[in-house]
Amino acid sequence: MIPTFAASSGVLVQLDLLIVLACAGAVTLMLSRLRVPVIPAYLLAGIVIGPSGFGLVSSHERIEQVGYMALIVLMFSIGMHLDTNTLRKGAASIITVGVLSTLATTAGFWGILSLTPMAGSSALAVAMALAMSSTAVVLKLLSERRELQSTGGRIALGILLVQDLILIVYLALLPLIAELKQQETTDEIVSYTERVGSMIIALGAIAAMIVIGRLLLPRILREASRLAGGEVMLVLTAAVGLGAATLTAWVGLSPELGAFIAGFLLASTPFKYQLSGQLAPVRDLFMAVFFTAVGLQVDLDSIIPLWWVVPVGVVGMMMLKALVISVTAWGVGVQSGLAGRSGILLAQGGEFSLIVVGVSAALGLVSSQESSMVVAVVIASLVFTSSLVWIAQRAEPLMGRIGRPPWRQKDAIREEPDAKGLSGHAIIAGYGLVGQACAARLEEGGVECVIVDLNHKTIHEQSAKGKRMVFGDIANPEVLESAGVRSAMTVVLSLPDSDATMRAIRTLKNMCPQLHIAVRVAVERRAQTAREIGADLVVTEESIMATTLADLVLEQCQVKEDEPQSG
Repeated sequence: MIPTFAASSGVLVQLDLLIVLACAGAVTLMLSRLRVPVIPAYLLAGIVIGPSGFGLVSSHERIEQVGYMALIVLMFSIGMHLDTNTLRKGAASIITVGVLSTLATTAGFWGILSLTPMAGSSALAVAMALAMSSTAVVLKLLSERRELQSTGGRIALGILLVQDLILIVYLALLPLIAELKQQETTDEIVSYTERVGSMIIALGAIAAMIVIGRLLLPRILREASRLAGGEVMLVLTAAVGLGAATLTAWVGLSPELGAFIAGFLLASTPFKYQLSGQLAPVRDLFMAVFFTAVGLQVDLDSIIPLWWVVPVGVVGMMMLKALVISVTAWGVGVQSGLAGRSGILLAQGGEFSLIVVGVSAALGLVSSQESSMVVAVVIASLVFTSSLVWIAQRAEPLMGRIGRPPWRQKDAIREEPDAKGLSGHAIIAGYGLVGQACAARLEEGGVECVIVDLNHKTIHEQSAKGKRMVFGDIANPEVLESAGVRSAMTVVLSLPDSDATMRAIRTLKNMCPQLHIAVRVAVERRAQTAREIGADLVVTEESIMATTLADLVLEQCQVKEDEPQSG
């Protein structure tokens, strides 16, 4: 007997998911006119449809498992986006700023919150959460303003990278803090030997996961790309993320930590851009579910009597974070104007704040009211993040007059107008005979080329020869970003697959409408389609072959006419 939709035991879950996704999309669409980022929009959507709002989703437990899976995917995807190359010049200074400012901010929040009714462990958990800034929102703002490659952008992203790495430690510590809190309340005594043994097992599991991942993952993905293609690579990647999450949960650590580490390991492989782009639609979908589910947990009834805590918390959090990050950066040797701008830009709470407080709530470290308060503060800070950019721009000249600290003879990092990545280059998709010929002619003319190809052997061989190579599908936005599409002069699509060429043209036009696109197609019918969707230069194999063949035949006929007649 085939069960009907109405009779399915999961009908309530499906209905709740429908409401969550529909309302998240509608609220985000409306708030986008006010330039509200998607993450706070999702959170606000959850509040609106949750028990404290219209009550459209009255039971958060029904989508708890989906939200849990969404968190795993989100952490895995964020880990895959980490790029240690972001640090580049001034790495030591940026790492120092990131570590010192994050730990100092955590300590500052812990001390302040300990003066409130929060217990010591609860205050520490919330302090860990508030110390995190928003990687997703800041990255989007810098990308829109074309400041990712600027000195200020590199400093901000470097600090965010360090925060993301410290998050691994925080997620690992939360279960231990919860265990200590439980022992305090139940008077249970766990022997020192047992505690040390558990920690050794957990750390050993993480170390083994990192070592095995470094050794095996590149080989497995290389074989998958060579034998089976992108679909199998994606399946294996998902299995790695879920497997790592299961392993860390099994040894007593948070599964989110395992997913994050797995993503970070994959970020070191040449397949990261392709895999990241393939996961992007799934990540975006699960991001909507997760953050809307977080909004569902906000209890407005517990916030309203203490409503004044939210604005005070937002102002206090932003002022403390901006001050600590700015002073730390200035003290390490970052030019004072850059230090101040970085501190203001990173003053908000972030998606990791919500993840930390969510894990803390699940472990019993924070109450429902405390969790709701923190989420409300983070939402409000994210809504005002766009304003932080405006404030930072106006404040930078004033802060730039402060000069160096007395213990620094020169600035370790200062604004560099020419701090840019590759620009004015050509991107060539497909490195067969046509792609090789185009690259050779362009390089002869002094144009630098970046090659995008799905053949791992080609990538490996040409990279060894010093060429700039990117593994991936040219229609994948993540791959295009890694190839520097926003600063490229032209893109040459020399793919034998016409459908893949059409997909790539549409993606390129959506990302960079003014970019020059040159393509090759097999037949004239496809050439017309390519021109209609945005190709600037189209070369048809059919026409070239016909012309070449006619010229060769004509040349042969002329040779025959010139030959002396026998007899």
